[in-house]
Amino acid sequence: MDSQNSSEKNSQPKKPWHKRCIRGVLFLMVVLIFGGVSGAIFVKAVFPWLATFPVFAENSFFQQAIGDNVTIINKTEQVVVREDSSINTITSQASATVVTVIAKPGQDVAIPKPVTISSGVILTGDGYIVTYADSVDEKETIYKVILSDGHQYDASVEGFDSYTKLLFLKVEDSNLPAIALANSNDVRPGKKVVGIANSVISRESIFTTGIVSAVDVTFNTSGEVVASSEKLEGVLRTDFVDHKKFLGSPVVDYNSELVGVIAKVAIGDNEEYYEIPSNAVRDALNRTVDKTLDKRAVLGVSYQSLNKFNAVAKDFEQENGALIFSPSGRQGLAVLAGSSAQKAGIKVGDIITKVGQTGVSPQTPLSTIVAGYSIGETVEMTIIREKKEQVLTVKF
Repeated sequence: MDSQNSSEKNSQPKKPWHKRCIRGVLFLMVVLIFGGVSGAIFVKAVFPWLATFPVFAENSFFQQAIGDNVTIINKTEQVVVREDSSINTITSQASATVVTVIAKPGQDVAIPKPVTISSGVILTGDGYIVTYADSVDEKETIYKVILSDGHQYDASVEGFDSYTKLLFLKVEDSNLPAIALANSNDVRPGKKVVGIANSVISRESIFTTGIVSAVDVTFNTSGEVVASSEKLEGVLRTDFVDHKKFLGSPVVDYNSELVGVIAKVAIGDNEEYYEIPSNAVRDALNRTVDKTLDKRAVLGVSYQSLNKFNAVAKDFEQENGALIFSPSGRQGLAVLAGSSAQKAGIKVGDIITKVGQTGVSPQTPLSTIVAGYSIGETVEMTIIREKKEQVLTVKF
């Protein structure tokens, strides 16, 4: 029986040799594929992980296995980036334009004022310089300017802008380093900025760093509870720790472009610091060069800029405009006697909505629009009085 079964098995036909070869090749490929994947995993992941342990890292087998695929870091160092060095590099071009302004009394002054030292910045290569000043008496004050490289100059007063409180000086030289002016309309809260001044002791630049914390479109520099048509409205705010040391200094962005000039205003017993936007600096500079700085238009009103929030609070239908206003409600305090506004018939309680073709809004406040005109010009102003629209003709 066994011999019969054995003979039957031996008599079964064998599979062709080429089919057996194909099966063998397929099996070998599967083994190689899985083996290759496993090997790659070990070389790329497992071996490097094991090599982080000193006992394996020193073994020549592991070193050959990982080859150039992995860099083993056996030492960790702390890298410190010094912000002051970075700021100095970023603002090096702007730093060369910063100057020290010294104001001292003239020789024939009966009651001499104390010497004041502030910062300024060169705006043009031919020597125009801007700084901040509360007021100027050029007949009783002598100005000296010291550049960042130590050169000293006598400076002449080219103009004082009562609208911005910017003082423009000029030194006689050419090819001076001049700062580039940014477009302050593009500045948004959160922008990184640097205030730059010169040390009066070491002739080195000193810095204060921070961000633009707010674009305060309703802040008027009159120092009163109401805005003035003859004072700048709309300023920048920064979170600088110490503004006082940097009064008159340029505030620049990380492109070394001027964003604003540090200024202040007295409100009650306090001094409030802010930045005059670069666009206001540019406008005042152009007027200084053109000899029209003292020809700015004067309207002669106190007002409150309207926006969506205070319009709702006051039940106004009009959300934009300038409400002619005084806390007491008196006409004589809201509209100055003999002013262009009084002659045109503007009254307390009126809302000026348009000057010429320019609408009054938080982005284009009344004082900014008026400052663009000159004495002697005539313009039509659109007002709302008792909920009715009227057009008045104003001659500045």
